[in-house]
Amino acid sequence: MSKFDDTLSLIEEIERTSTPDAVCQQLLNLSSQYGLTCLLAGTLPRPRETASKIRDQNVFLNGWPMGWAERYFERNYIFIDPIATKLQSDLTAFTWDQARIDPAVATDANRMFGEATEFGLCAGFAIPFVTLEGSIASISLGGQRIELPPRAKGMLSLISTYTMGRAIQLRNNTKQQTLYRPLTHREIEAMRWAADGKTEWEISVIMSISEHTAAKHLNNARTKLGAVNRVQAIANAIRSGIIR
Repeated sequence: MSKFDDTLSLIEEIERTSTPDAVCQQLLNLSSQYGLTCLLAGTLPRPRETASKIRDQNVFLNGWPMGWAERYFERNYIFIDPIATKLQSDLTAFTWDQARIDPAVATDANRMFGEATEFGLCAGFAIPFVTLEGSIASISLGGQRIELPPRAKGMLSLISTYTMGRAIQLRNNTKQQTLYRPLTHREIEAMRWAADGKTEWEISVIMSISEHTAAKHLNNARTKLGAVNRVQAIANAIRSGIIR
């Protein structure tokens, strides 16, 4: 079986999940191969939000070690965490050691990292993205010792983004459609180029349409495919044979 087939198989397993805990476990089954044995997923909170509100409204998947998530939010570490800070300005996946510590909060941030190691969180990998509502979200994977080759980073980013989409669906108590509304020829063509990694601008040039029209085709396709983000729409389209 090819790596592509393996990816589709895992996507199908995630799609069949019915609870956030099951979604979390499916991703950890994959990430654990690289030493990433824990995860936390959600959207970034607004300043001065309380710990209980953050846990209720912003956390979608909690696979942190027992006790660490509670301490992290109760002590408001998210507001001085260099990883959370980097997520606000950099939407590319990165390892935790690439997040710079703000000198203004260096003492607290270093204490936080020291405490995290006590729970086996010594290194990690963060995958940021923007939800359809415009919120910054991420899946942060961590472990005691990680081995993450470059090829694995792209695959983990894809699966993690799809996982987040499924978590949002379950959180909103919606069900994935098994029979999708037909896509137009142009919507399918736009999706094919999106699956190939093209941006909306690049798709507009290739298809000789405006960037606005390219975005409209992609958004229409996402809606018809019952997806909450573009990555999930692409995965649904591939899995259903709509694009090949």
